[in-house]
Amino acid sequence: MFELKLHPQWKDRLVKAELTTVESWLQLILPKPLPFMPRVSGGYHQIDENLRVFLYCDLQVNWSRILRYFVMFEWPYSLTERERRGIEMLHEAGFQVAEVMAWGERKILGLPRQGVLLLLAMPGVSLPRFLQRELDEKARRRVIQTAEETLQALQDQGFFWQDCLPQNFFVQADGSVALINLYSVRRRKLGAIQAQQQFELFYSRL
Repeated sequence: MFELKLHPQWKDRLVKAELTTVESWLQLILPKPLPFMPRVSGGYHQIDENLRVFLYCDLQVNWSRILRYFVMFEWPYSLTERERRGIEMLHEAGFQVAEVMAWGERKILGLPRQGVLLLLAMPGVSLPRFLQRELDEKARRRVIQTAEETLQALQDQGFFWQDCLPQNFFVQADGSVALINLYSVRRRKLGAIQAQQQFELFYSRL
């Protein structure tokens, strides 16, 4: 059985939209589902003209994945729960991230087997798509610099983000940059070589 939690700020809207169960979430029409990795997917859904959400599903946390967490001396969570924790951690640190509306996990013997996460969809586009559309070289350079400064700020505050790829930097209408796909964010002090490797990863995928 899923233990589903609704954020108090969004509870009334979700009740009105009849989205208070995992079953109701899984029946949402996602026009373009986005696969993240095997058995993990997500997609956007327009609830009404004023409310667009992003549904993130991890519907098979297999035992091999759970074992890998134990081998690394970490408690296992579904990827949706790791995403939620990453979002909340970076929100508290002052970074722009998606807003959590509701979340839940199904557990067996206290271990996660499935997870779901409902986010308020952010406006904007990924950094690569922005660069494809934007013809103004100054605007392109300005946004890239903002992304660089955001990555530097993460490192300065002691965050290691394995997935610091350009597509995970989300350009907002005002030119600011929000962050998505945060399940791999960890608190970890980086050495100079590790910090440089993160920037090299970012630049190599631009």
